[in-house]
Amino acid sequence: MRLTSSSNINSLWASLIVEELIRNGVDYFCVAPGSRSSPLAVAVALNPRAKSFVHFDERALAFHALGYASATRKACAVITTSGTAAANLFPAIIEASKKKLPLVILTADRPPELRHTGASQTIDQVKIFGEYVRWHAKQGLILCGISCLVFLAVIFVGAILATLSKVFAWLFAFALLNLVLLYLALALVCVIKAMRGERWAIPFLGDLVEKI
Repeated sequence: MRLTSSSNINSLWASLIVEELIRNGVDYFCVAPGSRSSPLAVAVALNPRAKSFVHFDERALAFHALGYASATRKACAVITTSGTAAANLFPAIIEASKKKLPLVILTADRPPELRHTGASQTIDQVKIFGEYVRWHAKQGLILCGISCLVFLAVIFVGAILATLSKVFAWLFAFALLNLVLLYLALALVCVIKAMRGERWAIPFLGDLVEKI
């Protein structure tokens, strides 16, 4: 996928999220339909390597994901919209934490300025699952740039690392750190070339972003 082929920045980021999860072994997605999470749902549908299960009830969906993780011992991703839809996942997340089963939770959220204003489907979702998750990250506003893409990769690889054993996680984290440093160095070289008027390209996340 070329950077310019995405219809908007939300679609681009959603495609990157789904692709990065698949590349790290998470290829099963449990999707609860919702407006704010629709870019993620569309990204799953468009990715030929993604397997999906769709159900309208978030609580039931989360327990289906829990059963999948228990049967396969593989992490799967759960996608929901914002507000109480995310809260409905909590019982299954507690079960997963106590049973040490791997789940990756992707919840949409409303803009922070809409909190405490009476806006629909808007609650404070920051650390909503408390200590029952191994990793939590607030993505923030969606922007376009090499630093934002690196941050995106770190977030979702970090989520996957949280499902692994500590020894393997440390080795994987060390390799990831070296990869990030390599791409930052490449970005610096490319910026210098661009300032000189030369053409430049950044190979980032394989074939997803071919030109920036």
